[in-house]
Amino acid sequence: DLTQVAAVLPPRTWSSSTFDPELALSHDSQWLALHGPSNVVELRSLPALPITARVPGDRPVFAPDDRWLVTRGTNQLLKFSLPEGQLLSTFDSTEAMVGTPAVSPDGLRLAAIAASGQILVWQTSESSPQLRLGSSSNRWEGLFFMPGGRDLVALHAKDGMLEWFEANTGQSTRRLATGEGSVTSVALSPDGAFVLIGETAARLRLVELKTGHVELLEGDTGSVLSIAWSPDGQTLAAGTVEGCLKLWNTRTRRELAALRGHTSMVTALEFSRDGRHLVSGSVDNTWRVWSAPKLAETEGALP
Repeated sequence: DLTQVAAVLPPRTWSSSTFDPELALSHDSQWLALHGPSNVVELRSLPALPITARVPGDRPVFAPDDRWLVTRGTNQLLKFSLPEGQLLSTFDSTEAMVGTPAVSPDGLRLAAIAASGQILVWQTSESSPQLRLGSSSNRWEGLFFMPGGRDLVALHAKDGMLEWFEANTGQSTRRLATGEGSVTSVALSPDGAFVLIGETAARLRLVELKTGHVELLEGDTGSVLSIAWSPDGQTLAAGTVEGCLKLWNTRTRRELAALRGHTSMVTALEFSRDGRHLVSGSVDNTWRVWSAPKLAETEGALP
């Protein structure tokens, strides 16, 4: 199992100067983007991890076809070519942005949360926002586009409510309550049927979008700060405030492993697209790559 594999094959670790760990893996698993020191994103080639380009900004996100990368700059989003790192275009805002931007599945729209609480939506062919959603009274903890790109979903920070907006018009079309208590992170399942939400408590919410059913996955290692789905949807991962990584099987809802290697908060987490590796970043100034032949406990998708 993964615990034994991690013990036999120690995770690869490399350090950087003090910064907020953020990462993104390209869809073809060829590129790893890391937020490095001095507000710079390092583009590294896998598997050897040499740096091929450095671009300004933070919160990196790859395009669906991996032809470009978006980072968050000061009052704008920045779009760079891959692998050269050449600036292609900018997407402007009148104020600072918070959180990680979202890219639509067709690559034609970008969305980001403004410091005021509004959600800004751009067409990738235009530098000015097409839409401004929500109000200054909202506080959001995350964004994602649904498959097809017609709907943008935002997570309310105070209670984990999910709210749907039409990407073309900005109209709010649905709200789904998922529980009580503040939340920290959100991730859509690979098939678009479930949402995983991390809480400030030591647990996850697993939400079935069609029925609205919410299931709680309890933990014992502090607040959840980062979450990720394996590409096959069979494994859930959570990084905690205490530096632990917790894994669950989605079919059985059983905990698979608790991986300990970081000494402080795990704020960045993502699976490789082949499901064989899990990359984690911590405020202890290290990144770790965890390897295993198969992370899932059993075969089968979410019921």
